[in-house]
Amino acid sequence: MYVLSFLQAGKDPTIQPDTEYPEWLWSLELPVLGQLNAKGVDNLTPAELRRYYQLKSTLKIKTQNEEKAVS
Repeated sequence: MYVLSFLQAGKDPTIQPDTEYPEWLWSLELPVLGQLNAKGVDNLTPAELRRYYQLKSTLKIKTQNEEKAVS
């Protein structure tokens, strides 16, 4: 379990039991980069296209950071 520490002042929110969260939360499934690549960039919806570019950007940054760490 991870502790949420994003508030500078006041008490951090506590993690509730699963039963306290809405049911739709457990049905969220965001596609991963491989799924979006398999679908093809030309066939993506605008929301999928946005996620695709976010994931590509994140991967590029991680790769560049790893290369800097090695050299």
